[in-house]
Amino acid sequence: MTTLFNAHHLLLSQLVEDEQLSSLVRGVFDYVPEETEFPCVVLSEVVASPQRTKTNKGVQVEFSIEVWNRKTGKSEILNTLDCIEALLETKQIAEDAFFISQEINSIEVLKDEETDYYQGKIKLKILLDMEEF
Repeated sequence: MTTLFNAHHLLLSQLVEDEQLSSLVRGVFDYVPEETEFPCVVLSEVVASPQRTKTNKGVQVEFSIEVWNRKTGKSEILNTLDCIEALLETKQIAEDAFFISQEINSIEVLKDEETDYYQGKIKLKILLDMEEF
């Protein structure tokens, strides 16, 4: 569990500390306060699954990074997603483990029908080697 916590904390810290991203959004959150202004970035889902071989014990961690906005167009969200993508391509999210790989699985933009907000989502996958047998 420590590895999952550390990976989550590192990713959140890198998003919060990025100056270019900060200039595009009103905040980066793990939990969104009720009075939050838009646009904002939310580190929402975190899923970990074991990745074992005969010689290695690893873990795959998948993150969902969401961008929310009330505006009627998608261009502001696309610009923010581009910024996050560039950040993820230059920084590795790994600590307390041997880093194997990091990749973006998907990027999408959609309109939430219940709220009429626009949502952008990046799915990030990292693979860590926890220890050798």
